[in-house]
Amino acid sequence: MRQHIRALRSAGCENPIIVFRDFRNAQDTSELLNLGADDVIVSPIRGTEVLSRTNSIIRRFHGHAADSVVVGELTAFFDGRDPIVSGSRIKLSKREHSVFQHLALNSNKVISKDAIYDAVYGASIDQPFDKVIDVYICKLRKKIAMAADSGWQYIETVHGRGYKLSSPEQMSQVI
Repeated sequence: MRQHIRALRSAGCENPIIVFRDFRNAQDTSELLNLGADDVIVSPIRGTEVLSRTNSIIRRFHGHAADSVVVGELTAFFDGRDPIVSGSRIKLSKREHSVFQHLALNSNKVISKDAIYDAVYGASIDQPFDKVIDVYICKLRKKIAMAADSGWQYIETVHGRGYKLSSPEQMSQVI
């Protein structure tokens, strides 16, 4: 295990690493964490705890310590809850939620369509057609604009670069 973590980090991998173990050993855990693991989980463990630990690591990886981020009238949650816009919850499909969460984790940053596609579909065998992210962005914009008191869509297209979730005051600032 140590060699794998060392090799991943030496190769420049910045993705979170979670180690699952079937025994508790403080010395080994400390060494794995010092080598670059983000968490060490010892079984038995429940799925909800794995999900919460994973979400926590992903949030911190993207610079968010809290379970949500506020962008103007919009509150995006990182624990699976649907977003709140102007005090009202907007219901998102599973895929819409995946696209939205990736934008929210990277709020105020331009994210390429390919990066969103990879975050949502990864190496899945069921990869859909190329324009599917555009379709989900369109659906998200419509739902957000309908719920927002201001009517803002909050998702900006940065031509040639991708999409950015930001408040109206930050819309034209490209990061």
